[in-house]
Amino acid sequence: MTSPADRVAHIRSLVGVFNRHDVACSVEHLAAAATWSRGDGTSLHGRDNLAARLGDFFAAFPDASLTPTHMLAIEPNAVVVEWVLEGTHLGEWRLPGRQEPIPSTGRAVRAVGADLFGFNPAGEIESDEARIDVATLVTQSALYRARHPRRRSSANSPSIIPQRGVAKTPPVWPPTTHRTARSASTAALRPWGAVPSPR
Repeated sequence: MTSPADRVAHIRSLVGVFNRHDVACSVEHLAAAATWSRGDGTSLHGRDNLAARLGDFFAAFPDASLTPTHMLAIEPNAVVVEWVLEGTHLGEWRLPGRQEPIPSTGRAVRAVGADLFGFNPAGEIESDEARIDVATLVTQSALYRARHPRRRSSANSPSIIPQRGVAKTPPVWPPTTHRTARSASTAALRPWGAVPSPR
């Protein structure tokens, strides 16, 4: 069984190779049958699948950087890490559980999250329970606005723009541009990759 100091050093090494965007060295920190989970039933298994997902992420955010803010070893075999992720969305973003990639938006993003890493007796990472504020990433990358554009009036729908000599017709589709108190209070703990449903 590894010591708490060894486990923390292992995670610091992983963060270092992540920030160098070295996929091969990143997955070397993992057990062959490592599992990554995002908390909603979606998970990835094995080094190859995790390497492919990490490569897709670096292609979407070629300047991505991860800054740990808190790191704590937990007995008997775990480390929890809170962090800040920053980057620019410059490529197609492929999220687990989503069939179509998210096109590049060119937007800078910054989000917070946490990982609970479990270690095997050999000192390798065998599990990762990941959480990230995906709602913030979605908002910053303008994904929600792109997927749900404001509806425009047409010849078959009432106009919200008053015309000379014509009484203004009240809109029948009030835009929902403000999050409710409920959605705002739960956004911070959305699992990694969980895109909020339109209200």
